[in-house]
Amino acid sequence: MAPIIGGIKRRVEKLRDKVRRLDQRIAPLPGEVQRLKAELQSVSSAMQGKSRELEASLLALQQEAKSLRRDNARLSEQSVLLERLLIGVSGAAVGTSHVSSSNPVVSVIMPTRQRAHVLGRAVRSVLSQTFRQWELIIVDDGSDDHGDPSLATLFTDPRIFVHPRPFEGAASARNFGLQRARGELIAYLDSDCAWFPGFLAAAVNAFADDSVDLVYGALVTSEHGLNGRRTLFDRFDRAGLLRGNFIDLNVVVHRRVLVGRYGGFDESLTRLMDWDLLLRYTADRAPLELPVIAAEYGGGLKDRITRIATLGDNAFKIRQKWQTIPAVAKDLRVLYVIWHYPQLSETYIETEIRGMLRWGVTVEVWCETGPAASYPPSVPVHRGSLAEAIEKVRPHLLHIHWITFGREQIETFARFGLPITARAHGFEFSAAAMNRILEWPWLRRLYLFPHQVPADRPDPRIRMIRSAFDSRLFAPNARKNRHLAVRTGAALPSKDLQFCFELAKRVPDVRFVVAAVTCKKAEGYVDRLKEDWADSGTPCELMFDVPREEIAKLVGQAGIYLHTLHPPGHPKGTAIGMPVSIAEAMATGAHVLFRDLPELRGYVEDAGTPYTDMDSAAEAVARIAGMADDAWRPLYIRSVDRAFSLHADADVYRPVVKDWCEIAFAAIGAAGAQTPDGGTGSNMTAEGISMVG
Repeated sequence: MAPIIGGIKRRVEKLRDKVRRLDQRIAPLPGEVQRLKAELQSVSSAMQGKSRELEASLLALQQEAKSLRRDNARLSEQSVLLERLLIGVSGAAVGTSHVSSSNPVVSVIMPTRQRAHVLGRAVRSVLSQTFRQWELIIVDDGSDDHGDPSLATLFTDPRIFVHPRPFEGAASARNFGLQRARGELIAYLDSDCAWFPGFLAAAVNAFADDSVDLVYGALVTSEHGLNGRRTLFDRFDRAGLLRGNFIDLNVVVHRRVLVGRYGGFDESLTRLMDWDLLLRYTADRAPLELPVIAAEYGGGLKDRITRIATLGDNAFKIRQKWQTIPAVAKDLRVLYVIWHYPQLSETYIETEIRGMLRWGVTVEVWCETGPAASYPPSVPVHRGSLAEAIEKVRPHLLHIHWITFGREQIETFARFGLPITARAHGFEFSAAAMNRILEWPWLRRLYLFPHQVPADRPDPRIRMIRSAFDSRLFAPNARKNRHLAVRTGAALPSKDLQFCFELAKRVPDVRFVVAAVTCKKAEGYVDRLKEDWADSGTPCELMFDVPREEIAKLVGQAGIYLHTLHPPGHPKGTAIGMPVSIAEAMATGAHVLFRDLPELRGYVEDAGTPYTDMDSAAEAVARIAGMADDAWRPLYIRSVDRAFSLHADADVYRPVVKDWCEIAFAAIGAAGAQTPDGGTGSNMTAEGISMVG
């Protein structure tokens, strides 16, 4: 037996040895597997990143090619138009066709104000027309410069009618003239411009074609930004006209019936009323390009509307008339995921929500907690669990404010798998936070401020977005009080509101007002701020939790908006976004004083003045308060124009609505054309989305 047992033991030992060797070989395998997984994941991530980078590069190249093709087509069109123009000029030089007495009378509308020194040239250019059957209706809009004796001689022509009246503005003056016009055709001439002799004859001949409702000729000008060219004459392009006007009113003639059909000039506009009129008059029928040198633009006068009236707000009003609401927006349900709402210090969220409601989007809000300083919400608010809110609202997508918020909801996001869009702000932004949220598989769009967008921008989900003011609350106010400086903002240490207290002591003839808002988890700082205010002995007024509508009125009155903060790197400082209070102030025409930091310089540019310390801030406040009206006016215009050109709510949010419609449509298609509540997509179609334009 002993030999048998010994043999068994030896075999067992050999087996154990084999097991040990196998264990030794197996032991590193899990680590190797993990290493290979990590390497595979790294390679996959790199490939995804490279793929996104290539997609972005391809998109950029496609856009560049499209732009080059468009420029080439435009040059070809301009060449053809120039040839037509030369032929037309040559024909006019050879001779003008006889105009019979049966041709329609042209009513020429000429508004004027304080232009006696140039009016004669404009009137003589009408008298010099080869077409003679016209009437000239001069509307004197409140002038008091009647010292040019030569005008009296010109006005003896029985075809000239002068109507003095109190000042009411250019649009009203032109409407006044239209009401008195007797001609079947209407033409316009500014009192500092002049027509070339053959213009009316060429225009009248064109109306022999009954299908023609409006014609326009070429303008000779040095003030329309033509890059060295002096002739403004482009082929008609409706899409181009919607982007901006390229037809000067001085070279336009149209049938009078258009006035009855589409109305006259919009008297709510102080500028661009010609663009507004042309958009309406060419909406149903394209105008005829008339190859004739029609008029010479006066320009050069300091009191031209183009120099004294704001551009941005007028352009914004006109754009809103023609922006289509996406057909699918009214079927879209979006659930906002927010830390606390409605919080008075974060009314930028309310501005966004109200903008979306105007587009027809159904919006509801889920928030983790209640506000510290509230206001009446404009949409239903859900508390409790996010999952319960999703099940109740059945949204097409979730929209998150603050990219560091929502990490606690990852399980809920994964459970429902709804598409997510997120908007970053300033105080919580970092590259690390951005990269973390970009890892979410549900993220479809990430909206960043311009200075937050990575230079290489490899991820196509990233979109640039600016801060936006509520255009129904904040509007230009030309009667600014330049001895009123206002600061609005959250009652937080990072805002450095104490700076205002000290500055008010430095410039005692200017009224300073700080309107602060109590913030969540910082309620105690309100008492600290009140103590600092009392201890400083400042004349600055301190208010708390002022309703939004009253803030809009206060900012609307202020000539100066003072923005304060502790810069990044300061113990109390945070990252900088695009403080919406600055956009709101600019929209009213206030001049912004801001700490000299790159992020704020890029935001404000020439609509404000940077300061580096208390002394430079005090100097700037005193200088602005003491400005003459002529010096102040350009500052006011620059603020309004910048705000309405870049930060008006409808313009900022319109691309977001387009994104949401496309995302929802894609999600419904991927789910078998089923909405979250089990129905069909209704108007959620590609055709409807394309209406966003």
